[in-house]
Amino acid sequence: MFDLLRKTIVPAVAAAGFLAAAPAAQATPVNFVVGSDSAVSLTCEGTCSSTDGISAALASGLVGSSHAVEYGSPASFDFLTLTSFGVGTSNNYLIEAVLSFSEPDVAIPGGGGIFEVVVTGFVNVGGLVWDNFEKVVSVGDRLFKVSVANTTCSGASCGTVSAAAVSISEVPLPAGGLLLIGGLGALALMRRRQTLAA
Repeated sequence: MFDLLRKTIVPAVAAAGFLAAAPAAQATPVNFVVGSDSAVSLTCEGTCSSTDGISAALASGLVGSSHAVEYGSPASFDFLTLTSFGVGTSNNYLIEAVLSFSEPDVAIPGGGGIFEVVVTGFVNVGGLVWDNFEKVVSVGDRLFKVSVANTTCSGASCGTVSAAAVSISEVPLPAGGLLLIGGLGALALMRRRQTLAA
């Protein structure tokens, strides 16, 4: 009986323990390619001056740019450029921006297959604050978060608004592997019993 355990059950349990203790598989980087549907718009709130304010545009070279995202290493890139004129942000604006991606193919939790992050916010004296600034998507069995940063303006000085994509989950080892090891061990035990009974 001890010999049976040593030859069948012990190796199966050891293999299962090895799989359970092994770290999650290291995934290859995923390339996020910014799509041509990316856009930004400003809407003035109240009475606006034609000589003071800001304008917004997509950052230079954004559309078509590719950003490799690895687990634990976020990929940050310039998304928008805010430019002041006159004395700067003496006016109040609503801002809406769309950051779309042509790659990779993703699944959007909650439905919808278009991979874009739509953010809205408010620009006034002091800076830009988004109301909603991130989205989580799945690529295969990995989760990624895409977010857009707030920024500040000081008088006539504004700058760029950055965005980032980060992997928030690793690729897990298949849970079925443990079941397979256990099943093989059970089959070996049953076969051994049949051989002994015969």
